[in-house]
Amino acid sequence: MLPGQHMNEQLDETTRDYLERITRSASRMSLLITDLLSDSRIAPRQQLFGPISLNAVLAGLLETLSLEIAERLAQIQVDELPIVNRDSTQLSQLFQNLLSNALQFIPAGQVPQVKVEYVQRQLDELQTGVRPNRVTPFYHQTSVTDQGVGFDTKRRRLLTAGC
Repeated sequence: MLPGQHMNEQLDETTRDYLERITRSASRMSLLITDLLSDSRIAPRQQLFGPISLNAVLAGLLETLSLEIAERLAQIQVDELPIVNRDSTQLSQLFQNLLSNALQFIPAGQVPQVKVEYVQRQLDELQTGVRPNRVTPFYHQTSVTDQGVGFDTKRRRLLTAGC
């Protein structure tokens, strides 16, 4: 039994919902900390590539950020995303940083509007300056946009050029 679980019937629906969200977020944070600690013991860090659903990564992050999203009345639009062969810890960290920044750096008085967009590209469709390290039949381009202060154009291309 979790601490305070015996008081469950005394809590209103909203409080129970908040406590469940906090518990799930703390569990994910604990897993992330454990992963980071184990990664820090490996020198150099070995990338653990495997099939990762970007939809699942984003769903977990949106749940983690759900209270902030609700408080800010943020509107988050997410395209259907692919399964990619990458390191799940790195992807989770990347998207968490991008979404957190998108929510945090919005001009005062504006409702955050964040779009996570996906496009499958051929080699000849990649942006100028993007140099893939291997040639494959197609490439994934995922971008996160918002109305915040943002990056300069050169930096933005690097971040949105793909997974």
